[in-house]
Amino acid sequence: MSGKGGKQQTTINPELAAAARPLIERAGQIAQMPFMPNRGIQFAAFNPMQEAAFANTDAAASAFGLNTSGGNTGLPAPITQNGISGYGTGNIFDTAVQQSLPPAYLDYLNQFFINPQTGAPATGISSPALAPAPNQRTVYDRDSTDADQRREGTA
Repeated sequence: MSGKGGKQQTTINPELAAAARPLIERAGQIAQMPFMPNRGIQFAAFNPMQEAAFANTDAAASAFGLNTSGGNTGLPAPITQNGISGYGTGNIFDTAVQQSLPPAYLDYLNQFFINPQTGAPATGISSPALAPAPNQRTVYDRDSTDADQRREGTA
């Protein structure tokens, strides 16, 4: 700036602006993608030797009149993918989202993304956006358990 009330003007090279425009538009499309949490195994399940050790610890505690777990680890049944057993947190995340946001708000958010069941385009935006494949869900999909079962072939 110069002196009193003076203004400084900055110009951008037109070639640079033209080259950056598609990148900025692409970034806008990517920003419209929903969050896609990891739906697979995130940590390993106990192996048979560990489960036997738990049972032995329970038996020893019981022999001295102490409380035991009764075989309950407090964990859900592990899932197996590609021969590996483990646990994931996708369903916990979905439940938390469903319980913390009112349905009208979920419907509002979902209008910006492709319908994961039908593949119908988004209705809440005026330009096409990058969207998940039809077999993927948005983070706000209220039928996540059914979708997980359909994807894993257990429904």
